[in-house]
Amino acid sequence: MAKADERSDFYLYLSSHDNKALFTENKASNFNCIIPDGISFEGKWECALVNIGYYPDEAGLQLSDPPRPVYLLCNFVKPSFTPVANAPILTRFYVSDNLWKSISKSIINPEYHDICVTSLNLVHLYISDSSFNLTHMPNGLLAVTVHFRKKEYI
Repeated sequence: MAKADERSDFYLYLSSHDNKALFTENKASNFNCIIPDGISFEGKWECALVNIGYYPDEAGLQLSDPPRPVYLLCNFVKPSFTPVANAPILTRFYVSDNLWKSISKSIINPEYHDICVTSLNLVHLYISDSSFNLTHMPNGLLAVTVHFRKKEYI
């Protein structure tokens, strides 16, 4: 298992197409990825989503609804609070059905979250609606970049 504290920060690149042979049910809105050597965290760490991209398989998706919030949740950050519930939210963004066509953006001011695990072997990322129910997305690929860094104390 690789020790994260050998560095003060690192990036983790994940995609819903990773480990497709092992996790045959993986889809853009709900997927698992294995970290082959695992990552061990010593001390306090935090992370932030710094890039997200969604590329649908279906061409010409033409649905229209007003934008609504969706959340990218994961299994390695401490829960955040919303008016509905608390959940391990990595980021929130707004979409309408026609905007599922393609999302690709770098996050200029990433929001960092405390890591709630001491090691990371399996990453689970999933998208929910504002009531924290799994949401449906057209088939496609979701790719994210997560920045991990050691917390600095002032």
